[in-house]
Amino acid sequence: HGFGMRFAAPAGPQNVCVYAKNLGQGVDRLLTCRDVVVPSGDPAGELKDIWGTPGKINMWGWALDPDTVAPIDLHISVNGRWAVLKADAENLSTTGAYPTHGINHGFGGSIPADPGMNKICVYGINQGPGSNTTLACKNIFVESGSPVGQVKELWGTPGSINMWGWAIDPDTVDP
Repeated sequence: HGFGMRFAAPAGPQNVCVYAKNLGQGVDRLLTCRDVVVPSGDPAGELKDIWGTPGKINMWGWALDPDTVAPIDLHISVNGRWAVLKADAENLSTTGAYPTHGINHGFGGSIPADPGMNKICVYGINQGPGSNTTLACKNIFVESGSPVGQVKELWGTPGSINMWGWAIDPDTVDP
C-alpha cells in the first residue's frame, strides 16, 4: 500500500498537501502539508572558509547542481588566472536541502597566488538547465613568505646593548 510519485512544479517555495482519498464510507484524510523549495536548476553552494598562506589561497565548502547527482566543477579566478576544483569530497552540508544528492559535493584545495592582495572568485559550473553560479568573490591577502617583525625597544647599558621585540617567518611555526 505504498505510494510515490513525481510531478512538475515551478522553481521556488511551494506548499504541498497530501490527502488519502476515501473510497466507500468515511471522508478524505489529510496526511500532511509541508513547505518544499523546488531548486532553480542553477548550481548552489557555499564557500565556508578561505584564507591566504605564503604562495597560495586555501578554501573549502560545498557545491552541487540540482539537475544532477554527479559532482560539479568549480572554476576559480585568482587575479584573472584560472584553476579548476571538483566538488566531489564528502561533506554533510548538502543532506538537509538536497537529500537525494548524497554527501559527495564538498571541495577543498589550494590555488597558487601572488604575495599581496588577490581578487578571487569561485563559480559553480552549471549542468543542464540554468546558469553558472557565483559562490563568492573576495579579496584575500597572501603573505610573502618573508619574515616580519618589530624591534620594540633598543638601549645601551654599561658593556652591552639590549633589545626586545618580536619576529616571525610565515613559512614555519618554529621560533
